[in-house]
Amino acid sequence: MKYSAVKNLYHHHKSIQFLLFIWRRFQCFNIPLVSASLTFTTLLALVPLFTVTIIVITAFPMFNDTATRFNDFITTVLVPAAGADSVRQYLVEFREKASGLTAIGIIFMIITSLMLIQTIERSFNQIWQVHQSRPLWIRILIYWALLTLGPLVLSTGLSTFSQVSGQSESVLHYSVLISGFHALTNLALTTLLLFLLFKLVPSRMVNWQHALLGALVTAVVLEAVRRGFAFYINHFNSYQLIYGAFAAIPVFLLWLNLLWIILLTGAVFTSSLPYWRNSTFSRLHRQDNFTDALTILWQLSLAQQQGHILTVYQLRDHVHSSESQLEQLLLRLADKRYVVETDQGWVLQTAPEHIMLDDLFYLLVYRLKDYNDITHSVNTLLQPLRCSLHISLTQWIAQSPLDNSATS
Repeated sequence: MKYSAVKNLYHHHKSIQFLLFIWRRFQCFNIPLVSASLTFTTLLALVPLFTVTIIVITAFPMFNDTATRFNDFITTVLVPAAGADSVRQYLVEFREKASGLTAIGIIFMIITSLMLIQTIERSFNQIWQVHQSRPLWIRILIYWALLTLGPLVLSTGLSTFSQVSGQSESVLHYSVLISGFHALTNLALTTLLLFLLFKLVPSRMVNWQHALLGALVTAVVLEAVRRGFAFYINHFNSYQLIYGAFAAIPVFLLWLNLLWIILLTGAVFTSSLPYWRNSTFSRLHRQDNFTDALTILWQLSLAQQQGHILTVYQLRDHVHSSESQLEQLLLRLADKRYVVETDQGWVLQTAPEHIMLDDLFYLLVYRLKDYNDITHSVNTLLQPLRCSLHISLTQWIAQSPLDNSATS
């Protein structure tokens, strides 16, 4: 078998393992249950959120011509099937009545919209395994940016695509090409909206490439499912036979739940992308805190000698832990004043010659709590090991066959 064939087989096997890893995370985070909860929350906050975005857009005269298309874009995402045309009509009426709100009404609409984004952030933080949320004032600024900049960015995109579309339709004489162009336009805007969600909402620094790839994959899946759902409702609409005029309600709820399942699954996929590098996802169950801590301290010691500061992303390349496990380990080391976090990243707080390996072993591997006959026996067994570990980080680095030339 040729080397290329072996390599392709390996990558294929790795892809299957990665998909299984995503599936396990999907089950671990109980995505269907979280989606059902967000469906109910969205049902209550949808009108306020929709109204606030329309108010933001209409506040800028340059986007007056775009407001109608923005409304069509949002309703297409929210109401993909003809069975929920009455819901679509309600959303159109909300846009027309938004200008008549008083200042107090607008404030309550904004508060309700912020609460929805906070609920989404809480779900995303669970998926990204964030244990410490941002300060309240930073969260409010991000929420406000999503409520204001998000609609403006989409409106700018819609305005640009409208101009390009007007020029393209004069060139494209086939309806198939024109509909394909509009489909690509909606796909690009959906990708942009999802990119903002995956990049800004989690209380973690998300790599923009991962956020963009996750947004693109989620947008493609969303568009495919939306078309399939519309086809099913239009041709096999049993809801219309059972519910009659009320068929729009179960159809709308079913789609909202399906929409959240797709979005949260996209978030799981995006949050899993950092584990693809170096096949980290296959080694998460073999976490070794002691070895990882030594690796972190060694890398920080080398960086200190070179005048560098290492970020979590740079440290993650050297350990076999997830981002969440790495952050917890860094916090434990910070509690012992071994390391400290700065605005640029992590640095050593204690000099390497004062960091003893036996102390690190008892901190991360065997922590003595109560002194009794059993612990005394264990300590006796571990005494030779502790004596051999009673060296500083500097001594260990000096006598170990480590590459001390770089920290990359």
